[in-house]
Amino acid sequence: MSKNATNKLWLFRQLNLSLRLEIIVNIALLMLVAILLIGFSISKIIETNILQEKVRNGEGMVSDVQTAIDFITRERKEFTLDHPLMKKGIQDYVHLYARRRGIQELMVLDHGMKVVASERPELLDTPYSGEKVKEAIRTGQIQTKIEKTGRFISVEYKRLILSAPLWVRGKLAGGLQMEVPIWDVTEHLQRSQRMIVIPMALHAVVLIIFGSFLLSRVLVKPIKELVQLTRRIDEGDFSHRIEVTSRNEIGQLIAAFNQMIDRLKENQENLENHLTSRELKNKQLN
Repeated sequence: MSKNATNKLWLFRQLNLSLRLEIIVNIALLMLVAILLIGFSISKIIETNILQEKVRNGEGMVSDVQTAIDFITRERKEFTLDHPLMKKGIQDYVHLYARRRGIQELMVLDHGMKVVASERPELLDTPYSGEKVKEAIRTGQIQTKIEKTGRFISVEYKRLILSAPLWVRGKLAGGLQMEVPIWDVTEHLQRSQRMIVIPMALHAVVLIIFGSFLLSRVLVKPIKELVQLTRRIDEGDFSHRIEVTSRNEIGQLIAAFNQMIDRLKENQENLENHLTSRELKNKQLN
């Protein structure tokens, strides 16, 4: 037997629980484990869905910026992102769009990784060395990164960082870096966890009550009757039987017990008859 199983048995011996209470405790423990596992799984699914939705929204905002820059450059046959008029138009758009959409940071970079537009003026015309943007420009695919703190239940989400190539008129002109705050994800998850755990806990209480009642009828009551019958047999009373109401293992045990009582009663009667017969013979001989 494993050490955990031994500890469990020792615990129940120390507590001296009745069979009914021991069943209730075991059901409650199983329900608790089931609630934790199901709640954790559902929470992870919700978390994944929320984060995927945030990423889709971020990709939509990247597409908005791409479309706007295409619109700004529509009347110029030849253009470069570092042209003063181009830079001003992009900078004005970046400032307005970032404020309207609650974007923490929005940078537009030219092909040489120099900052063309940003919410932080001190970054303008300076080189940027972000590896995610370089990867996005190299592969032509949007790169995402989610910043968070903590682990498991205490996770707190900070920012969603999207790095994307900048396409203008079908040509790769540079890159984009967008930082979107996602602190509300943590609040949504906590609300969802409360909505999941509380109803599940209430359902578990109902299941424990009805489960213990049903198990009491099926298991505890027949065992109590067997215990009482054993005490009667110990006192020499072989007149009682237990009605067999099922064909399961409990029913088979009760039927076997009834047969044992019949045999014990028969053996006792045979013994008494034998003793009576011996007494009569002894009297006749005397």
